[in-house]
Amino acid sequence: MGGVLPDYIEPLRLAEAGARLGGTLAVGCMPRLASMLIKGAAVDAVCIDFRFGEDGKGHPALTGRVSAALPVACQRCLQAMTIPIDAPVRLRLIRREDEAPAEADVLLVTAEPMSLAHIVEEELLLGMPMAAMHPEADCPVKLPRGANVAKEHPFAALASLQDGGQAKHS
Repeated sequence: MGGVLPDYIEPLRLAEAGARLGGTLAVGCMPRLASMLIKGAAVDAVCIDFRFGEDGKGHPALTGRVSAALPVACQRCLQAMTIPIDAPVRLRLIRREDEAPAEADVLLVTAEPMSLAHIVEEELLLGMPMAAMHPEADCPVKLPRGANVAKEHPFAALASLQDGGQAKHS
């Protein structure tokens, strides 16, 4: 396990061989993920542990984990924070979209070798929170809570316009 990972893989061939891939990848080879991270922040490598073989129903599959500590901006205070990602990977390998079962996540495999970094990047993106935020107690920005917030109807100003408009049309 561990060692140099290939840039491209043939998942079906690896599944037939019952192969295992483990090691680290640089975030720099994952442009969509890198664009979401704090520029210039040190990023540890992404760790992967992939096992290729069959799922419980005899279909080719990829299982394992991807993990990383990713520096992002808190969406509440915009300060740097690190989010740990430790995401399980469980993909059925399919050749055609019509083979995709409703109950499983799939990886559509073509005759061409696939980028390992692209597969890992997809799994990391799926594992990221929609809006990364510090725990509320740790965040420097303290937002007002429920009853303290004045609640004004967003269309209240339109009501006065409507009343004035009806008077004109009568």
